Amino acid sequence: MSALDVAAMPARIEAWLGSQGTPARVATYELIAGGFSRVLAKEVLQRPGGGTETHVMRADHPPELATLASDRSAEHRLLAALSAASTLPVPGVRWFVEDEAWFGSKALFIKYVPSRT
Repeated sequence: MSALDVAAMPARIEAWLGSQGTPARVATYELIAGGFSRVLAKEVLQRPGGGTETHVMRADHPPELATLASDRSAEHRLLAALSAASTLPVPGVRWFVEDEAWFGSKALFIKYVPSRT
């Protein structure tokens, strides 16, 4: 299992959200450019009863495709600290999934900020 598996990831995300008591349907899941060293995917979630949320999932490549080693746990701590400090504009982390069994690596779900590279 890898975040690169576009066909499988919507069901995996839905299952994880359900396990957290926050059910949603993944309306779209698409890999996006901008993170050569990490897998980046934009997903749009539809909530029961209406409403949508858009996030960017940030995860590691499978070991055979990895170009460098870094740590999603450390990245999560840094982004959380920067968000709390409010001195730098950083998109907030919505969820951090430490259990690699869900997505093939630790994963961050970051609030989507429309922009261009």
